[in-house]
Amino acid sequence: MAQQPVKALIISVGDSPEAVVLTINSLQPECLCFFVSENNKGIIDGRIIPKITIPPKRWDQIATPDPEDLKKCCASLVSGLQGLLGRWGVEPSQLTVDYTGGTKTMSSALLLCTIDASSSYYYTGGREQEVYQGNLWDELVLTERRAAATTFNRGRYQQAAFLFQRIEGRVSGGSKPLYKALAELSGGYALWDAFDYKGGWNKLQLARKALEMAALFGGPSGISGLMSGLKENILFLEKIVMGRQEVKAEIFLDLLANARRRAELEQRYEDATERLYRAIEVLAQVRLFEKGFNTNDIDTVRLPSTLKEEFVQRYTSRIDGKIKIGLEAAYRLLSELGDRLGEAFTQQWNNLKVPLEARNNSILAHGFAPIKPERYQQLWDMALKISDTRPERLPQFPRMEL
Repeated sequence: MAQQPVKALIISVGDSPEAVVLTINSLQPECLCFFVSENNKGIIDGRIIPKITIPPKRWDQIATPDPEDLKKCCASLVSGLQGLLGRWGVEPSQLTVDYTGGTKTMSSALLLCTIDASSSYYYTGGREQEVYQGNLWDELVLTERRAAATTFNRGRYQQAAFLFQRIEGRVSGGSKPLYKALAELSGGYALWDAFDYKGGWNKLQLARKALEMAALFGGPSGISGLMSGLKENILFLEKIVMGRQEVKAEIFLDLLANARRRAELEQRYEDATERLYRAIEVLAQVRLFEKGFNTNDIDTVRLPSTLKEEFVQRYTSRIDGKIKIGLEAAYRLLSELGDRLGEAFTQQWNNLKVPLEARNNSILAHGFAPIKPERYQQLWDMALKISDTRPERLPQFPRMEL
């Protein structure tokens, strides 16, 4: 009955210690904890420890005052396990639970209280003292996977990465690559969502390779659809990451998509509106860059004569003496240059004033009034209209349907 030695073992103890001794000598745990009733504590020193062939480096015990009371058994375990696993430095994948001994109530409590802390469970029974081993998380993973996928679909990408990492630590070896890949994927989108384009691009490429490898060994049916969206996203990010030029039209599209996620997935209209405002500003910066203007260092020689004096007086920085212009001034310059984008902004000015004023008075800008959903929607509509952008052009994060 030789088994691979385990890092840690929690085992329930009843009136008959033979199965307990059998399991301990088979698993040879480095850390050992007995779950026992107050009345049976003497069995540990008298009938179990003397028969252990390789003593553990650490051992503890958790005693319940009433082995037939589920509430008291659970209370004893929760209290005892809280500090124990931390002292041992044990991960869920390293903890084994044997629920053979003790009362049925003790076994039930042990299963309930270790389901989040353990992956491997043992039961010794039958005439030949057969050992039954199983990883419950291979069966329970469906619920956890759905929860992680739902978290991802709600825009909480870093939290989804944590949930997939937790699943990886619990399932058996053959399933681990899939959940490691899903954790990498979620982490990549978390970086992208936080505007770390290069970090997100690198991580998503690793996730793609890992998912392709994991798919060779099977997996949930939604993997192929996930892969399709991932490939499109990597190509989009590549346009932002590659090259030295910082001012790129793809950043405008990404800001719009980011704003939509904040609004639709989280109803965070303050954050969404700030991203929309920045997107509209980026749109002007991109067009001016194409015409040879840097909004953080305007060349006065190239300025139209109608704007030169005003821009020098109003927008010269006291810090470095450079002329730096914001959103409205950028579109004024485009309009004076006869650019279609500047003209479109001017034509929509009456429709833009209200949502822009709401943004300026918002908590994340200069005021204290929260953004209402309708003001976000107005600014969203104007951003699409001025830029002549169709929503389907925006990068779309995939949905996990696992």
